[in-house]
Order: sequence, then structure tokens, then C-alpha cells
Amino acid sequence: MTDLNQTIDALYRDHGGRLTAALMAKFHDLSLVEDALQEAVAQALTHWQDKGMPENPPAWLYRVAQRKALDRIKSIRTRAHKEDDLSFHLEQVEGGDSPQPDELENDDMSFVIPDERLKLIFTCCHPALAHEVRIALTLKTVGGIDLPEIAKAFLIKPATMAQRLVRAKHKIRDAGIPYRVPPQNLLAERLTGVLAVLYLIYNHGYRPDAKARQFEEDAIRLARALVDLMPEEPETLGLLALMLFASSRRTARVDADACMVPLDEQDRALWDRTKINEAAELLDKAMAVKRVGPYQLQAAIHGAHAQSPSAEQTNWKMIADLYQYLLAFMPGPVVTLNRAVAVSRIGEVQLAAEKALQLIRPLEDAPAMEDYQPYYAAKADLLRRAGRVDEARVIYARAIALTEFAPDRLFLERRVATLSGCGV
Repeated sequence: MTDLNQTIDALYRDHGGRLTAALMAKFHDLSLVEDALQEAVAQALTHWQDKGMPENPPAWLYRVAQRKALDRIKSIRTRAHKEDDLSFHLEQVEGGDSPQPDELENDDMSFVIPDERLKLIFTCCHPALAHEVRIALTLKTVGGIDLPEIAKAFLIKPATMAQRLVRAKHKIRDAGIPYRVPPQNLLAERLTGVLAVLYLIYNHGYRPDAKARQFEEDAIRLARALVDLMPEEPETLGLLALMLFASSRRTARVDADACMVPLDEQDRALWDRTKINEAAELLDKAMAVKRVGPYQLQAAIHGAHAQSPSAEQTNWKMIADLYQYLLAFMPGPVVTLNRAVAVSRIGEVQLAAEKALQLIRPLEDAPAMEDYQPYYAAKADLLRRAGRVDEARVIYARAIALTEFAPDRLFLERRVATLSGCGV
């Protein structure tokens, strides 16, 4: 891939969601918008190669995609002779035809693409769409997450996921699903899907690579916008608190050698106390409503870590209890695994580790755990702490084979190198 290809690829990752949302505000047809934007990106590859990068690349893509969408609409109108049916699209575009590429080389540096992503999220999460499709469509359209990665998360083939998303986009257009943040009386019924999407976008940004940070920042910003819309809704407050607690530790997660640092070994002086304090206030406000939900419970777990003066003083009993409560909302192997890890920190090291291993034994045959790297990493650590070194080596090897990111792999390799005959 050339430098220009890489530059445009990065530009689209960073601005694709905002560009799509802004164009949707004008054209209200997601398939049309995505096709027009892809054409603009393709044109940028040749045009910028000859003319050089414009001063404001996102604005260039926005204006060219706008023109491409108009051209498509006019072409359809000409072929179908249905001017009245398509006049709505043209009326949405202010100022008529957008500039040609050559007119954009000195585009106004002050032009800022309007941020319509919250509207796009609510459109993609409309209850007329199936729940999984809502999440997948938003991750693809707003989050910029690749289709194969989304398909993998839902355990289906990319082609199958692509077909579902095409049908969803057609349904949004054909059913006239409004492109807006819904009125107050409809917010509650749409909230579950929106919270799930923001949480998944945030998790995508939690990865230990620099490119993922934009996802984290976008998810937090959108969660703030949701709190502004629903300031008394405890789960929106809980989700934002969860994000801020977790984000506060970002700079401490990787050391100078680019090795992942586990939570209990992190330098707490590097944690962002401003974020921790804000998260604690949000969580207190959410809990005061006395309508507990899964995001509040997860925020409370992160808060127990963030507000503990040291790793040794962490209240693992409370964390294990919180995971037990969370199982009522989110039954499944992931929460069971996390609860077992918390249990492994309560009491004498080897006995606690053996107890935790008993708790995760039912997960051995769970299909969701077959290629789930955190399961093998956690199990290997429990075996290490239990003093079962030979077994730990085998499971560490499996965890390393499944590890995607270099900092995590280096940490596991270092852990294997320090294995001894005793639990630690």
C-alpha cells in the first residue's frame, strides 16, 4: 500500500462516521451516502496523487461525496422520469450543486463537518430493525469497524452479515425511518440498543494500539451527548462512568518496553484522577435513582479498582459480589470468568486459585470460549497461581497463539519465562 493509500485509509477511519452522518442529514439514504462516499475516496486516490493533498481533506471528501450523491439522484431521475419521487433528496442539499474537485484545492480551512453521529446512531438503532442488526449497522456505519470483524463478533460469515446490513439500509430508506434523535417519549424504548452500540465502540477503542484511541474518545463523547439527552437515566450515567473509569488507566496499561501491564501492577500515579472523580460522581448520581442495571454494576466494579489506594487494598470480595449481581443481567461465560478471577484474589493464593479453577470448569466446553483469548490467559494465570506449572505452560501457549496485539503477547511471553514451581 502506498503512502497516499495509507493516508486516505487513516483519514476514512478517523472521519468516515462523521462524514456518513453529515451526508445522511442531507440525503436520508444510507446506501446512497455510503456509495457516494466510497466514490469520493476513490477519486481522492487519483486526484490527490496529481494535485497534492488539499488543505482540508475531510471537507474535500464531504463536498465531493455530496456532488456524487447528487449526480446519482439526477441520473436515476433522468432514467426513471420520476422527478417528484426524487425531489425530496434535492431539496435537502443547500445551495444546489456542490463544487467540482478542482474548485476545492484551497477549501476554507475553517469549514467543519457537522457532527450528526448521534442522529445516525438512533436511526441505525430503530426498533423496526432486528437487535443484532442495529448493533452491527451502527458499528459499521458510525464506528468504522470492518465488516469481517463485526461478523466475527456475531459468529457469522462476512457475506451473511453484509446481506443483513444491505437489507437494513433498504428498510431504513423504504420505511421512511426518520433521521433524528427521537422525542423524549420514545427515547427509553431505543436506549438499550444505543447503549450496547456505544459500549461496543468503546471496547473497540480499549485495545492497546494507538489507532484505537479515537474509538474510545468518540464513544465517550457520544455517551456525554446521551447523558445530556437523558440526564436522569441511571444506565446512561452508568455507561459514561464505566467508560471514564476504564479510560483513566490508559497511560498505565503499557510500559516503556511496549509490554502490557496488568491492572494490579500498574503505576496508579499515572491514572487520570480527574476522570476517576467525574466517574465517581456520575455513578453516585446513577445509584441514587435506585434502578440498578448492568452498566452501573460494571462501573462499580471499575470504580472499586480505581478508588482503591493500592492493589493490596482492593476489595475483591465486593468485586466478586458485584459480578454475581451482574450475572442476573448478563448471564454467560464472560461474566462467570471475570467473577472467578475476582474469587481467585480472596484468601490464600493457591487455595483461592483452585477455587476459581473449579468455577470456570463448566466453561471448558462453551463454544464462546473456544477461541476467546482472555479465557485462556485467565486460566493460565490461575494455573500458575495454583502452582500447576506444566499445565499453565500449555494454556499460556494457547493464549499466546490467540493473542492479536503485541503488548499482550509480550506480557504473556514474559509470564511464561518466569514460571516456577510455586504459586505466586
